[in-house]
Amino acid sequence: MKKTLIAMAVLALAAFAPATVALAQDTTAAAKAPAGDTTGAAKPAATGPTAVGKASLENPLGMGVNSISDLFYKIVNFVISLSYVVIAFFLILSGFKFVMAQGSESELEKAKHTFYYTIIGAAVIVGAQTITAIVQKIIEGLGSK
Repeated sequence: MKKTLIAMAVLALAAFAPATVALAQDTTAAAKAPAGDTTGAAKPAATGPTAVGKASLENPLGMGVNSISDLFYKIVNFVISLSYVVIAFFLILSGFKFVMAQGSESELEKAKHTFYYTIIGAAVIVGAQTITAIVQKIIEGLGSK
């Protein structure tokens, strides 16, 4: 058991470990000859603080995520979208329970409970989405002042 846990931890670290070496070399700067060079030979580009150039970092989260509130809103919307699938599953399940009850009082009660709890869960999810939208608008309002 202990060996299995250690092996799983090592695999998890290996799978999610960031790359330790990043090769971000500007090949276009290395091919340019410095001003005044008449030999036409390419000189290596300067490195360190004397290097001149522009670097850009693209947003890895894509368009539309420019602040913490946007990130929070996207995460909550993703979780809520998944919860709609779960709600649909439990509505279908409660329907099957109603059909499979075949008049049995105890089975009908179980089906009713499944249906009621699904509806209550759906109301909580819709309420959470509304509260999230309100909180995002408040945060955006605070940031714009």
